[in-house]
Amino acid sequence: MLIKIEMIFYLANYKPEQSKAKQSKAKQNMDSIRARALYDYDGTGFERSTSMDSSDSMDNWLTTLSIRISTLYDHTAFVDIINYQIAKIVAEIQKTIDLSKLSRDLKAIMNSWARTRTWYNEDKMSKFEHCLRIVVTKEMRRQTIERLEQQDMPSFPVNEDDLIYELEHAFTRLTSSDSWDMDTDLTSEAKNWVTNHGECLIESDFDRPFSWFSSRTMSTHYHLPHVRRHNNNIDVVSLKVLAIDIKHEEGWLCSICLDTNSEIPVCVKTECGHIYHHKCLADCKRTFLKQKENRDKTSVPCPLCRAPFS
Repeated sequence: MLIKIEMIFYLANYKPEQSKAKQSKAKQNMDSIRARALYDYDGTGFERSTSMDSSDSMDNWLTTLSIRISTLYDHTAFVDIINYQIAKIVAEIQKTIDLSKLSRDLKAIMNSWARTRTWYNEDKMSKFEHCLRIVVTKEMRRQTIERLEQQDMPSFPVNEDDLIYELEHAFTRLTSSDSWDMDTDLTSEAKNWVTNHGECLIESDFDRPFSWFSSRTMSTHYHLPHVRRHNNNIDVVSLKVLAIDIKHEEGWLCSICLDTNSEIPVCVKTECGHIYHHKCLADCKRTFLKQKENRDKTSVPCPLCRAPFS
C-alpha cells in the first residue's frame, strides 16, 4: 500500500522543469518524514474491531468518530509531516497568489503594514505569511479530518497510512482556489491581528491596490515584499541615484517630461546610461506596472532603449 501511495504522491507533484536532483532530494525528505512518523506512532486506541455487530457498539463508534480521528491527526508522531506540508502549501500560495483579487479590506491592511514599515512581526516573519500559515493550518486540519471521517468504517477504521495519504494530497487541494475560500479566512485572520495589536488603518489604505516603495531601487512594487521574485534569467539592474548638483551635459533634457527642471530635482541613471528625473521615471514605472498585463512583472523597460531595470 505504501508503494502505491508513494507513486501517486510522486506523480501528483512531478514538475518537468525541476532537475532530477531536486526531485530526488524532495522525495528523500518526504520519505524520511513519513518513515519517522510511522515509526513514532504507537497506534494506541485504533485497533481494528472484530465485534461491531451490536447497536451499542455502533452507537459508540459514531459517538467517538470525530474524537478518534482528531486524536490521530494531533498525535505527536505526525507533527513533522504536517509542518512540512504546511510550509510547502504556504510557499506555493505566496508564489502564485494574485494580489489584485484579494478583498479590499485585506489589501488595505497590507497597505497599512507597508506604509508604517511594520510588514514583519517580532519573529522576523511577515505578518501576511503569519496569518496565511494560521488559516492553512486550520483548513488542512479541517479538510483532512473531514475526509478521514467519510472513509471511516466500523470494521475498517482509518489508520496512520490513510492520514499520511491525505496529508500528502493536501498540497493539491489547498493550492487550488476551488477547494476553499482562502480570501475570506485570510481577511478575517488579518483583521484579528490588527484588532489584537491595536493597529490603525487610514482612508488612503483602502483607495489603492497593494503596493510598497523600495528605497533600495527607488521604485514602487506590487508583489509581496518578502517573497523573492525571479526574472526569467534577464539581467535587471537597480537605478543609480545622482547627486542633486550634478552637472548635466549641455542640451540635456529628461526624455519623459522633455524639460530640465522638475518639482523634485533628483535624477537617476539606468545601467544603460540614460538619465531621467526620478519622479518622472517613477510615474512612468507606476503607470506601466498598473497595466493588467504587467502586474506580475518585476522590471520595466527603459523609455529610450527598452533595456530592463528595476
